[in-house]
Amino acid sequence: MRGPVGRWLSPCRVAFVALFLATACRAALPNSPIAEIGVAANLTCARTLDRRVFCWGRNAQGELSGYPSRDRRAPIEISLPPVATLALGSTKICVVLSDGGLMCWGTTHASGWTLLDARPPAAIPGLQPITSAALGDHFGCGVERGGLVRCFDDDPFPESSWSGAMPPIVLPTSARAISVGGKHGCVLGNDGTVACWGDNTLGESGQPPQIDTRQPRTVSDLNHVVQVAAGSQYTCARTSDGLVRCWGSNYFGQLGDGSTAGHYTPRPVLGLRQAIGVAVGDAHSCAWTRDGSGWCWGFNSEGQLGNGTRRDSPVPVRVPLAAPVQQMAVSGNGAFSHSCALVADGAIYCWGYNDSGQLGDGTRVSRLSPTRVRW
Repeated sequence: MRGPVGRWLSPCRVAFVALFLATACRAALPNSPIAEIGVAANLTCARTLDRRVFCWGRNAQGELSGYPSRDRRAPIEISLPPVATLALGSTKICVVLSDGGLMCWGTTHASGWTLLDARPPAAIPGLQPITSAALGDHFGCGVERGGLVRCFDDDPFPESSWSGAMPPIVLPTSARAISVGGKHGCVLGNDGTVACWGDNTLGESGQPPQIDTRQPRTVSDLNHVVQVAAGSQYTCARTSDGLVRCWGSNYFGQLGDGSTAGHYTPRPVLGLRQAIGVAVGDAHSCAWTRDGSGWCWGFNSEGQLGNGTRRDSPVPVRVPLAAPVQQMAVSGNGAFSHSCALVADGAIYCWGYNDSGQLGDGTRVSRLSPTRVRW
């Protein structure tokens, strides 16, 4: 376009206007307590009790807003309908809406790790109202209100060639919750068992290598499960007795059993008792316990364990936090991972890799110990 209007509509101005109109992002201090946090590769999000969503970190390819813009070192609000819960993947963000719908945005993968065009927030078709959702590196799933699970690939948007959610997955029992890892998924059944499917190269689906895991199979010797968390190539489950049991890849001690030997059978994390939550990523894990303490173990090249060192640990190390932990979240980004914790006074602390401002402290400096998110 030429003339005065064309000169005004420079590429920068067009990008800014599109970003503003499509997402209405703005920096703001929430006037409602934080209810939930979530992390992905190089970004972090929080949901407030009044169902708003704030995110910060990498946005060069539209990860935060759906439109490429500058990275954000402090939280910005994402304009959305009321949100019930978060679901973050490696380069995409999804939210379960209060009405049971699912909206997603961010970038998508082609073959390998090539990033395709960014997408603004859009509703995902083909799903009945859902109660929860989970995203992995290559696919995502939602649990419908009747306990059925439907999954979608990495580009589930209406304008793509893909036509909608897949048929329900055949499960041994109806699903209570779901978690998706790198190339595998696991469901927590209403009977307290766990069934996994997908990649099982390193035992992450909880089966011997020769077993076909294209369909969900129940993980043996695992009962009374109250939470399941699927990582890149490993999985952890929290049971009603407060123990956490993990299986799969263990190159960096992410299974927490004191070794670096992988296995497909669930084994307890050493020294961890009275756990009330667990979070897993690519190669490190975190859990929080009834006494309010936070613990992490596994890979620690960028301080993602939060204990002030860069030393890997095959057993849990305590994270120094000033207030009792209510939730922890772990990113799946290999050596460039970070971790965050929501504590009882409503503050969020993050630590680890920080090249895009994902720690939210206003810098790009990686931290070996927790730093408070600045609003």
